Amino acid sequence: MGKPGWIAFVLPLIIYILTLDGKASTSGVDAAITGTQYALWKYGTLSLGTPPHLISSTIDYGVYHGLAYSAIAPGMTLISYPFAAFSFASGISVRLADEFFLSLAGSVGIYFVYRICRLYAGPAASLMVALAAAFGTPIWPFTTVVFENVLSMMFAVVSVYFVLRYSSKTPRTAPPLVAGVLLGLASFVEYAAVLFVVPLALYVWYRSRSARSTGILILSFLVGPILNAIYDFVLFGNPLILPEELKSKASQPLVGILASFNIGSAPIHVLLYIASPYRGVIFLCPVMFLGILAIIPNWRVASLRAESLLLLSLALLIIVFYSAWWDWAGGLAYGPRFLTIAAPFMTVPLAPYLDRIRRHWEGMPFYALVVYGSFIQGAGAMTTAYSNAGGSNLFQPLSLNIPWLLDSHLGLWWLASSTPDSVLVGYIVVGAIYLTIWATISLAMRAKLRAQSAAGAPLTR
Repeated sequence: MGKPGWIAFVLPLIIYILTLDGKASTSGVDAAITGTQYALWKYGTLSLGTPPHLISSTIDYGVYHGLAYSAIAPGMTLISYPFAAFSFASGISVRLADEFFLSLAGSVGIYFVYRICRLYAGPAASLMVALAAAFGTPIWPFTTVVFENVLSMMFAVVSVYFVLRYSSKTPRTAPPLVAGVLLGLASFVEYAAVLFVVPLALYVWYRSRSARSTGILILSFLVGPILNAIYDFVLFGNPLILPEELKSKASQPLVGILASFNIGSAPIHVLLYIASPYRGVIFLCPVMFLGILAIIPNWRVASLRAESLLLLSLALLIIVFYSAWWDWAGGLAYGPRFLTIAAPFMTVPLAPYLDRIRRHWEGMPFYALVVYGSFIQGAGAMTTAYSNAGGSNLFQPLSLNIPWLLDSHLGLWWLASSTPDSVLVGYIVVGAIYLTIWATISLAMRAKLRAQSAAGAPLTR
């Protein structure tokens, strides 16, 4: 794995675990997931009960034959169930157990961001980008609460790694097979991941000109839709009835999902995802916007052109898909939650750019945006990612999270009280977290420049 690889996995894992919430809850996605897990443990059923008397208070449910069921794709509920079952058996918080599972998933995803970057850049630049994705994007706050997005991100980014690794090695069956299965699991967790199969299949075909390899990727991907169909058939007697449709009370299969999209509203929502204070990446996670800009110089490098197009298409598919969704903003969550699955593909293009820098000041825009972005994302992670402040013109960090951070309102599972001593310890840990992130990236940048100098690389272009 190498030292940078270990850092790319272990450092996010430690910080994610330290910033888990474990206590806060909403009446949304988290309650639907943990409630279904409890129903499975206690009663051996996936039903949340009979409305209005539900096992957990959630608005994310639909009714079938008088029984309530979670409206969330089933992957997160079922895949993390062993952790939830352990919590029920041991008496610890199920939210903390699920969040710990997500911290593992998030750290694995970040490690594979590093591995993707290593296909095109050196270890120092790859580590910098991996940590930028870990702490300067929505991945951080949404490892600390119970949402499905980080788990789907992990499966998707590992899938993309195997596709890219296949194209950079002697063609073999295993990479597209593994990539397809993992992408299928991503779609079992978050339906939007289905969209990725098209650009990934086209990329495999372009690099290999092999119908067999492309077919293996597509066929193995079907494990996800098949699992979803089995789940829907067992619960609702129809493989085409999605849980979200029950919430919308559609009278025909698939109609509810299609009626939830409005392509006419997508352009304005795309702009809001880019530049609104409420969900815009420029305000909340600018390193993602910088990563998209980095595609431009990468495009000029012939060997990176196909990969640049692939990463751009993966990001744009998610942005456009959720921009057309009726709840484009993702409720009252903190920042662009729906872009979590796209975050790795919007940051990886920075690795080749950083690998080409020759002077420290050339990397300063990246470093400054990571410092800013990690502070903003950390404010959400260490107070609450369940933001109760909304509106397209609202900047949540200033209206809620930074005031909470300054007012000792820390949402950390291990901070059991608000006594002065506990709060002081909390602030020391918060400060140490920020300094560790920024110092590690700064040291990686310096190490890269020293290595270039030792190898006789020119310090000017």
